[in-house]
Amino acid sequence: MTSRPIGYRPLAGFDPYRIQPLLPGDSADFVHRWFGVLADRDRVPPGRREAWIDGRSRWLQDQLAERPQLRDLAANPLLLTFLAILAGDNAAEQLPQYRRQIYRAYEDRLFAAWENRRAGRRAALENLSLTTAVRGLHEIARFLHEAYYPAGGARYESRERPVREAVVNAVAQAFEGGAPGSRAMDDAEMVFEFWERSGMIRGSAPVNGEIWYLFAHQTFQEYGTARALARSFAGDLPALREFLDDRLTAEGWSEVIPLTLACLADRGTDVGALLSAWCRDPEAFDDDRPLVHAARSIAEGAAVGDEVLADVLLRLDTLAAADRRGNKYEAAVYQGIPNDEAVHLLIGIGWSHPARVRPTLTGMLTPDNPPGRRVRAAEAIGRLGDRPEACSALRRLAADQRMQVHWRLVAAWAMARLGSAKEALALIRGLLPGYTSPELGIGHSTLVQAVAEIRSPEAVRLLAEIGAAPRLESRDRISAALMLYRLGHQQRACQVLRLLRRDRSLPIRDQVVVKEHFDKFCGRGTP
Repeated sequence: MTSRPIGYRPLAGFDPYRIQPLLPGDSADFVHRWFGVLADRDRVPPGRREAWIDGRSRWLQDQLAERPQLRDLAANPLLLTFLAILAGDNAAEQLPQYRRQIYRAYEDRLFAAWENRRAGRRAALENLSLTTAVRGLHEIARFLHEAYYPAGGARYESRERPVREAVVNAVAQAFEGGAPGSRAMDDAEMVFEFWERSGMIRGSAPVNGEIWYLFAHQTFQEYGTARALARSFAGDLPALREFLDDRLTAEGWSEVIPLTLACLADRGTDVGALLSAWCRDPEAFDDDRPLVHAARSIAEGAAVGDEVLADVLLRLDTLAAADRRGNKYEAAVYQGIPNDEAVHLLIGIGWSHPARVRPTLTGMLTPDNPPGRRVRAAEAIGRLGDRPEACSALRRLAADQRMQVHWRLVAAWAMARLGSAKEALALIRGLLPGYTSPELGIGHSTLVQAVAEIRSPEAVRLLAEIGAAPRLESRDRISAALMLYRLGHQQRACQVLRLLRRDRSLPIRDQVVVKEHFDKFCGRGTP
């Protein structure tokens, strides 16, 4: 199992499956159940329990609705968990705006929770301060990340020094600013033991007699590395650029680089000169990843001046307009920026610079732009705050019979995501007679995902209609049945699967798939 699909190569003899992202309804259900667990933990009286859960759930959902950048983060199950934890104890506090702030708040919360639990443990751990523990965690992350994802491709060899000993020594050196003394070594050992006991870092099964260490979540290793790098290079941007230039296209650094530059904003460091150098020296690199890092850094909250911001926006607009079919960008994931990624980057920057991004997005709505670009730009305008204008544009696109039915469906789906679910469902229903499903690989069909996200009784009925509609492709019909099951409507799912099972016009491959799912969900031997 991997949490990093970029660069993944399927193994021969194994079928790959992709875990689907959280639907909006999934996030709401998760939050409600989470606060239900907290209510039981805190022994909220039965008479107040539902009001306590609903109040906190509503508050968190309101926070996500009012601050769209948090709503995007909440689509990630791990970050949604962090947000729920941060909201759990004090629903009056404002949630952090940026990822790095969420991670930092969670570190503080995790440390405080373990402080309360460590009575009776090794006495020396009682002297460990929050500042020392968190800084040490970041240095552990940096050592492990550089060891496992080196710029030159040669990974750390434990024969140089046992991994744990090497990590502790590196932390002590960071504490001391050079050759560590006994006090720094003791502090580093305490830090390592604390975070190992907390479960943040874990030892692997022995490999050739050596225990290797990993973070429980790769995300925290990346964030900790970024914090450590920002501390180390805060006063020397040329040295930081030299360090990062070697890693711009290296495995394992796509999240660390923008987080590092964003963390420098907390130290009052403007990184505009570094980002400008990346954007204006494209010949130094084989692709556009430096621009990706520059845009993502700004989206994460990196400090830059107006001139650099304008330059990055111009370059993203140019890339979003480029027709990349038939060249290297079509063949390789993340070897450049497909135009949807450019729009996504513009949205990220728009959270903190809406007035600068809006004209660029508005310019993408003109008829001379490709339909996909127009749909994505319209939705982006809505996500950045102007929902009436966005829905008006999307409504026109969904009704435009000159566009492919697929893009008209995507426009209606975008309306649903912006809150116009009832109208979107009516538009989708009207598109069904002429709908043909594009082949998009693993996962539910676009049609089924669009309907399922609406999460209303009418949407459930439409899913059942899709599953029973012989004029639609078998892929959409099977996907509708599976989505019904996922949403908890087992009886309806089995009804659809039963219809599909009796339909001998389906391709043999799909008949086999239907039988497998019918036996699994409805029981073997069921007529």
